[in-house]
Amino acid sequence: MMMGNPSKTSDVCRNIRHAVLSGHFAPGQRLEPATLADEFATSLTPIRFALHGLASEGPINHHERGYYMLLPTEASLRSLYG
Repeated sequence: MMMGNPSKTSDVCRNIRHAVLSGHFAPGQRLEPATLADEFATSLTPIRFALHGLASEGPINHHERGYYMLLPTEASLRSLYG
């Protein structure tokens, strides 16, 4: 169940996705929800939902220590630059 403002969460997710794809974050960089909330001028709730959604899509990884940018693999680089 989604909580908070779905439109705000969608906007934040789109903005973070754009930042990820444009190289704003370094491979392996930890994505701190509080820092992202400041950067994107929003509260933690939409940031958490956005990070969770992006982790399920693949550009970031989530484990017990937080969210991180994925490191490129040989296969992912081949698919991009084939």
